[in-house]
Amino acid sequence: QGWLGGETGADITLDLAKGKPARLHLESDLVGATLSVAPLSWSKGAKTRGKLALDAVLGTAPEVTALSLTAPGLAAQGRITTKAGGGLDLASFASLKVGNWLDAPADIRGTGKAGITVALNGGTLDLRNRPSGGGGGGGGTGGNVPIKANLDRLVVSSGIAITGKSRNILQRSRGVDGTF
Repeated sequence: QGWLGGETGADITLDLAKGKPARLHLESDLVGATLSVAPLSWSKGAKTRGKLALDAVLGTAPEVTALSLTAPGLAAQGRITTKAGGGLDLASFASLKVGNWLDAPADIRGTGKAGITVALNGGTLDLRNRPSGGGGGGGGTGGNVPIKANLDRLVVSSGIAITGKSRNILQRSRGVDGTF
């Protein structure tokens, strides 16, 4: 099961200029689509409204040059590159907000066979508010996701926060592991 399912409408503009890669602009309210990002413990049901806007350059290695996705509990702004021959190269988010537990720039790199690694590059991770269980179906990776966290602030519990340190965290289906 993937991260995207169902059917939704979209307004699409396709620019086909001779001798240049096709350019695409897409906007959707995402009604009818289901989204599930298990490593973030986030999902959107088919009846829930959201907003997706993206600009892409199509070709042998398509690239999403601008992406904005908002839905209840998630807001992301970034860009996505793919590998020649298919698969995720890098999804780079200048801003990624999930619930009230994650607010950080993030890079998600494809490692092949639907695997990913995640780098959090600043911002805040609040473990007190992170949903337990590590996900709800779909998401492609299923289990352990390595996370390199160079956070401005890691909130461990009420009154305990770690600031200004790099740390490695492993997202597991039952929670997170790591050295702090």
